Amino acid sequence: MKTENPVSAQPSSLWRHGDFLKLWGGQSVSLLGTYVTAFVLPLMGVLMLDASATQLGVLRALEYLPFAVLALPVGLWVDRVRQRRVMIITNFVRAAVLAVVPLVAWLGHLQMGHLYALALVLGAGAVFFDICYLSQLPTIVPPSQLLDGNSKLTASTSVADVGGPALGGMLVQVLTAPVVLLFDAISYVISAVSLMRIRKPEPPPQREPAEGKSLRRELFAGVRLIFADPYLRVVAADGMLFNVLVQVIEILIIPYAIRDLHYSPGLLGVVLTAMAAGSIPGALGAQWLVSRFGYGRMVMAGVVLHSSGPLILATAAGGRLPTVILIAVGLAVMGFGIGLTNALGTTLRQIRTPRRLLGRMNAGMRLMLYGSIPLGALLAGLLGETLGNREGLLVAAVTLFLGLPIVWFSPVRKLADVMDGAVE
Repeated sequence: MKTENPVSAQPSSLWRHGDFLKLWGGQSVSLLGTYVTAFVLPLMGVLMLDASATQLGVLRALEYLPFAVLALPVGLWVDRVRQRRVMIITNFVRAAVLAVVPLVAWLGHLQMGHLYALALVLGAGAVFFDICYLSQLPTIVPPSQLLDGNSKLTASTSVADVGGPALGGMLVQVLTAPVVLLFDAISYVISAVSLMRIRKPEPPPQREPAEGKSLRRELFAGVRLIFADPYLRVVAADGMLFNVLVQVIEILIIPYAIRDLHYSPGLLGVVLTAMAAGSIPGALGAQWLVSRFGYGRMVMAGVVLHSSGPLILATAAGGRLPTVILIAVGLAVMGFGIGLTNALGTTLRQIRTPRRLLGRMNAGMRLMLYGSIPLGALLAGLLGETLGNREGLLVAAVTLFLGLPIVWFSPVRKLADVMDGAVE
């Protein structure tokens, strides 16, 4: 009688899938630490070094600069190696670098240059880790469980987005800002150990004989795949449109709320958590919604929701309570759509891409999606200065609806299930 290999057996529920739980648990802890650091790093600049707005802008830019420089070569390299090992090493390196900053601060030598260097190293680490991480789930769970897995992983990002700044603020008051960075360092170690405990062996890298003849051709293989595939083109186009316009919304809502609606910084901080809070049920509900209404319809619904939310908050006017309610509702609706579309889009990307190209496809996506962020920041300044904060929000909200025809006139709308778009 044949016995089943306990390592290769696939549990029917991811709640009983040991390897997935290790990936999910380690990444959830790491994400919380990452969002704590994202909050604490500029706070250190302000509280300890009296950083100017320009210096804070440079600090922010350095976090994303490695994606523009490293994404494509890293994508090519990780398709040729065991990616889980890269993730483990990257996490240990990030933990070590983070641990140095509190020591420098304790010795009284902390300068903005140290924070710049830390942001640059953490950004580079994010390139290596994220490109591998986005390719890992298909090596651990079967295709039928990808959407469920991506829903849970997306929800963890949303939870960290809500809890990271709040936790970071409390820890700074108790421990001081430099010491709080050790929390993130510990979270990276936990993530690395969790990855080391995954029992299922990672499949060896796949390469076709035709590859290797031209380094340039291999380097841009992921980008070519995105442009050639009608499904991936839609994910990229809608994602780039959204990333440009969401920067306008996230930037202009701050002066709009503070100067036009006279919110306190504390009230604004609480209200802004509504977007991350709304994305949690959007991500977790993706599997059930697709089984009930179909994949293509839910992609359309997600676009409608993340476009309608900004329109709601841009209409906020009147007394303090009505505007708080409208902005919170608008952000929550927007967040629900973001959580839903992120889970659906990530799964479709994994389904449509051969495993040998996953790293390069994810690198190409990161380059396009993150590369559009600076454009959105510049557009926010232009709209805010020429039209006004509220009017700029309205323009961005209305323009977001251009995502609807992008999806409507594509094969994505016709998918009943994500597996209908699987690569043969």
